[in-house]
Amino acid sequence: MELRRYWEIIVKRKLVLIVFIIAFPLLVFILMKTVKPIYMSKGTIWLKIDALPQLFITNIPKEFGIFDFSWKDNFAATVTGIMGTDPARNAISEMGLKDKDGKLFTLDDFVNPNILNLIYQKKGVDLKNVINSDTFEIIGYSDDPNEALAIAEQMVKNCKGAFMKMYKDLAKEVIAMMDKRLQEVMEQLKNADNDLADYKAKTQIVSVADQAKTLISEISTMEAELYKVRRSLKSSQDSLSSIKRILSEQPEYKESSTTLESNPVVSEAKKQLLITQLNMAKLSFEKTTEHPEVKALQQQADSAKEVILKETEKTFSSQVSQRNSYFDTLISTYGNTEIDIVKNLAAEDMLTRQIDYKKKRLTDWSGMEEKLLVLTRNVDNLKAVYTTYVSNIEAARSALKLDISNVVVIETPVMGNPDDNLYFPPKKKKVFIALSFIIGVFSGLMMIFLLEYLDDKVWSAKDAEEILGTKAVGVLPKSESAEVGSLHASAFEDGIHNLMANSNLLKGGTMAKVSSFVSPARMDGKTSVACFMAAALAKQGKNTLVVDGNLRSPAVHKALKVSNGRGLSDYLADDKVNLDEIILKTPVENLSAVPAGAASIEHPQTCFDSERFGAFITAVTKKYDSILIDTPSLENGSDALVLSRHAEDVFVLLSQGKTSRKQARAIKEALGLAKFNVVGVVLNRAKYL
Repeated sequence: MELRRYWEIIVKRKLVLIVFIIAFPLLVFILMKTVKPIYMSKGTIWLKIDALPQLFITNIPKEFGIFDFSWKDNFAATVTGIMGTDPARNAISEMGLKDKDGKLFTLDDFVNPNILNLIYQKKGVDLKNVINSDTFEIIGYSDDPNEALAIAEQMVKNCKGAFMKMYKDLAKEVIAMMDKRLQEVMEQLKNADNDLADYKAKTQIVSVADQAKTLISEISTMEAELYKVRRSLKSSQDSLSSIKRILSEQPEYKESSTTLESNPVVSEAKKQLLITQLNMAKLSFEKTTEHPEVKALQQQADSAKEVILKETEKTFSSQVSQRNSYFDTLISTYGNTEIDIVKNLAAEDMLTRQIDYKKKRLTDWSGMEEKLLVLTRNVDNLKAVYTTYVSNIEAARSALKLDISNVVVIETPVMGNPDDNLYFPPKKKKVFIALSFIIGVFSGLMMIFLLEYLDDKVWSAKDAEEILGTKAVGVLPKSESAEVGSLHASAFEDGIHNLMANSNLLKGGTMAKVSSFVSPARMDGKTSVACFMAAALAKQGKNTLVVDGNLRSPAVHKALKVSNGRGLSDYLADDKVNLDEIILKTPVENLSAVPAGAASIEHPQTCFDSERFGAFITAVTKKYDSILIDTPSLENGSDALVLSRHAEDVFVLLSQGKTSRKQARAIKEALGLAKFNVVGVVLNRAKYL
């Protein structure tokens, strides 16, 4: 909204502002002169927040429970609310404080009264928080200075007792909550201990670092042993190859060697020996050599060895008739070398498996160690929380046994010179009156804009344009004394000339031959506008006719000072009445009028829609330069719409401060449906231009 618009609103409702500006200071002045003085006495207390439940709830991680008290987020409001209940109720009862009706004060009347209530009831108490801190002011009021002091002292005493009680009640609440949480933590700790023990038993982890060192050492030892076994295996395999090569060079041994390699008994014995050696290697990690199972396996191994040696000897003996000691030694070595190879293969296989297993276990321990740390940390945290809960509960129980106050009185209520403790009237009366003047101005402005917001009336040309969606062609001032055709120009006549000029500019030419004037309600000034515009046209030398189409409430004859004996109604009701009988000359040169007439017509709109009225318009159009039709208001029916069908231009009149926005929207809808050529809207009876 533009600044100019604000100023227009204030000027329009200036009486409201004047009333408020005068009324507020005057009321304050009268009160200061007539009201009995009211005194006050103030005390200040400090509520130690650190002595409240937070003192007993410390060092507890959020994940183990958040303690929440409904008052902590709105501490000041909650504390003043507590002070304004039981302490105030007890003070009223103990001091016997009664209102003007002889009844004990209610809390609503006694606690935090506004200045008007205090002036009326003479007693009260004000409870204030000092700038969102933990300090609170207690102010007692009374028309008796000693009673004001007594009220403040009693309230300080009662508040102190109330907060001591609240302190103990909250300590009990804390104990109950922490006891419940302690049981939950104990259950969690028990489960955590069980989880840790189960995991250690399952993974056989005690000390990850020490066990990892031992495992690495074992792997290193086994790898060294594996290296030796592989060297021995390679040596045995090389020896066997050499023996076979030497034997193959002798024809008599070559066939025996080939037969031995394909001997199924030897192959089965070697397989049995390999299995037995592997089983013995496995048992060696768990049992001693004296164990029956180990001894049984050793016997099986010895049997397999004996079979290999015998079959070797047997094969060579059956095919060689003559042998010397050298080849006998080679044959014996052949069998033993076969046995050594099997033993080394078994040892290699077992060592390889053990090394792979231990390496995998070493790799898995990194993940196991992380989980072990998590489980251990969880147990440690729960133990710490358990200890904290126990400590906090003991502290809270100890506090209950002590008579400790969490309220400190930092300013005791006093009453020295009563004039120094005067609440009303204030010492600085001029300042108070000046303040009331400012409040009056502010309140007046607020009331003005509230009334403007609630007002549904059309007040400006801009309002009219926005509602009707058409241009405002004129704003006419309210005028009770202007006469049509007067020699003395008036503001209203000036407005008419401006209206005509604006409409011509808007159309890009002169006025239409036939124009009508419509409005939502009676007394919107259609007759005056039509007659004054007709007079203005007549003065310009145009032969002008004003037709009074308002057969329900005619007024043209009064405005133009002509007779209403015969007129339009007579012409429409009686075919024998001719046109010349109803057209009357007016005191204004070039201006004629057709009054409404005396004949009674029940439904005028039907006559306006008749051929006779159409013939009337055709006849006067040929005879006159300009014809202006005054119509009834739309609230009286559709007469205006039927009449306006015969007009080339339609002017819509709205009354400033009288026409409602609802009425304006209704006329817009009616004219839009009829598709009239609306020249523009005219804001009439304007007090504020």
